[in-house]
Amino acid sequence: MHDSGISSKIIQHSLMNDPLHIAIVFGSLRTGGAEIVMIRLANSLAEMNVRCNLVVLNDSGPLRSLISPAVNVVNLNASRARKGVYQFRKFLRIHNPDVLIISQTHIQIMALLAIKWDGWKGKVILNEHSLFTQNNKLVNKWYAKSLFRRADAVTAVSKAVADDYVKNFPSMSQWVLVINNAAFNPDILKLKSEQINMDSGLPFILSAGRLTASKNFKLLIDAFEVVLSGTTRIVSTFNRIAIGRFTVESLSCCTPEYRSICVEWSRLRKLLAWMGREGRNHKPLYN
Repeated sequence: MHDSGISSKIIQHSLMNDPLHIAIVFGSLRTGGAEIVMIRLANSLAEMNVRCNLVVLNDSGPLRSLISPAVNVVNLNASRARKGVYQFRKFLRIHNPDVLIISQTHIQIMALLAIKWDGWKGKVILNEHSLFTQNNKLVNKWYAKSLFRRADAVTAVSKAVADDYVKNFPSMSQWVLVINNAAFNPDILKLKSEQINMDSGLPFILSAGRLTASKNFKLLIDAFEVVLSGTTRIVSTFNRIAIGRFTVESLSCCTPEYRSICVEWSRLRKLLAWMGREGRNHKPLYN
């Protein structure tokens, strides 16, 4: 059921036929780069008068405020992806979209199971934002090998992501397209005036991204330790590391990956204390 001309046919449909109905499916509205990209896509489609639904497991979270009123949000009200299969089958029966754009492996598995059991016949585009090899458990990889062949196209945000995807699914190589995330968004113009709590002259290592193993924050902390060990001038002035919108010390770690970051931070704090250079003032980077 593959179609290498899926993108052009979608455009032709929207210009020549009845209004196209696209459903964009992902996990939640809590946080995340992939989630923001999907929301921006939905908002842009709505501006083009394309009927668009955002389908999420749970619709609570700070990203809700970014969604255009023209986009319909469908809450599956499921705590986990496996518990959302039945609700997603209901969504397909009631709304019957023309195209599904699905992000995140566990959500893709949920949606494709529902499609398989319900017999829905529309187009499926899988959207991949990270390295499939590194970011999925064995059970997800097993389901993916069986279900992902149903996709009509796969979009990857970089060539590296696409190459990794093809390595895992060689039979799908001709359906994998590289579509980079847009580097600019009007929100950047608003963010440039945001006030930041930075002491004058205080050096920072600032890194943006989710606290997950694939982001390799351990390498950042290791590098910082090397710098501290070799340059006492920096040690004497460097009193906090900022990760994303958190100082590491402020995190209440609940997942193994968060706890791992805190373990690394504790190791670094011990080094600072041993050298007599530990900073005491850990205030949030953002108001």
